Amino acid sequence: MELETVKTLFGTGKLAQVVKEVNTFHLAILGVSEMRWTGADKLISKDVTVLYSDGNKHEQGVGIHSKEVSGGIMSREPVNDRIITVRLKTRFTNVTGTGIPAPTEAAPDGDKDDFYNQLQAVMDAVPSHDLKILMGDFNAQTGDDTQGNKDIIGKEAMGTRTNNGERLLNLCSSFILKIGGSIFPHKKIHKGTWHSPDGQTSNQIDHICISRRWASSLRDV
Repeated sequence: MELETVKTLFGTGKLAQVVKEVNTFHLAILGVSEMRWTGADKLISKDVTVLYSDGNKHEQGVGIHSKEVSGGIMSREPVNDRIITVRLKTRFTNVTGTGIPAPTEAAPDGDKDDFYNQLQAVMDAVPSHDLKILMGDFNAQTGDDTQGNKDIIGKEAMGTRTNNGERLLNLCSSFILKIGGSIFPHKKIHKGTWHSPDGQTSNQIDHICISRRWASSLRDV
């Protein structure tokens, strides 16, 4: 299997919407943050394979959806309502994809610590030779200052670094990841992944991170 397209979708993961996204954009993998399906399971339909993980409150939830790779799934782990991971066998290497929605910037530090400690443990368990893809709603602005972080963020990063952004940079440093959205030149309106209702503010808080040695394989983010 070749991974042609990976995408993140934010908002409630209604199956009809998921199938539409997968078919419209010919996606191999679609990560959904705030999916809000309770429980943790694997759902297979004629259109997609859905792996999801949540609690029982319809509050968070995260899912990874695939049209082409169900036969290549080597393992999956629905960790909790904020983290799910799946290991795939692809043509050139094994790929471990991890989908998340992170706590907001306003969340208590304890909640952020718990999330990043759990995510750290999940990433520690990934075989070192796997291509790692970490994607989702990090609620994290990395900022455009590349000093000391040139291996992690490129010149197209935007915004002012936040506490969540600092945490994300530290995680990427630990696991040698590159933040894909910081690499490719686009208009600001297209680089922003969250926009205020009045259209005056754009923030780059949702990210796709990839093993640095594979970053040159990215076509666009």
